[in-house]
Amino acid sequence: DGNKIYTGGFQMEMYSGYGELYYPSGDLKYQGNFDLNKYEGQGISYYEGGMVCYEGGFSSGEYEGGGVLYQKNGKKAL
Repeated sequence: DGNKIYTGGFQMEMYSGYGELYYPSGDLKYQGNFDLNKYEGQGISYYEGGMVCYEGGFSSGEYEGGGVLYQKNGKKAL
């Protein structure tokens, strides 16, 4: 239907380098670095609706290293 799902670099037809991934609604889902379709390095993931979910390091698509996890109400998770 013409909705943007990703903007950024590609390598071997996969997301690579800096990019932005979107929910089907058009809301930003993730912005940061990718390596072969997985979140890698520093990035920010978002809940649908725009609130930050996690900001920090990623490795192979998983949270790694320093970062901050947020609840849907915007408060830091403990």
